[in-house]
Amino acid sequence: IQFNTQSTKAAFASPISEAASLRPLSITIIAWASIFGGASCVIGILTRMPAFLFGGVFNGWTAGVIYAVFGALSLFIGKGLLDLREEARVLAIGWFGFSFVHTSLVTLVPPLRQRLIESQRAFTHNQQNPIAFDQGIVVYGVFAVAAIVAAAGIWFLIRNRAAFK
Repeated sequence: IQFNTQSTKAAFASPISEAASLRPLSITIIAWASIFGGASCVIGILTRMPAFLFGGVFNGWTAGVIYAVFGALSLFIGKGLLDLREEARVLAIGWFGFSFVHTSLVTLVPPLRQRLIESQRAFTHNQQNPIAFDQGIVVYGVFAVAAIVAAAGIWFLIRNRAAFK
């Protein structure tokens, strides 16, 4: 009973009222997803995974450079969005637009899609337990989700432009 009285509540109340975050939740989610995606590019570098970009398959140090650039860009965008910097918002819109165009082209242009599937088969060919399902269906699913996420990211970044400095 004592802890519910007005005088006790006033004694423990903070004189400084905490300001609500000016960053919308959607921007925070996009920022942390960009940071996580940028950090995960290290996996591609360490495993020497081939990079696939607009129908081109890049191996070795070239793939490492591509992963490093994509990772650094994603980390820069994520940190900038957390700081609500306008240049990061504009760069993120361009990055998501690039991702949307890339995934759409690879999904809709059969030779590009086939080349991606062949490069994935070549990469997994040396594994002890090969994948037991149709990789083409997985490619469609992953790229559909990637295109939707990119479009949603652009929409949220445009919708919440007033929050940026």
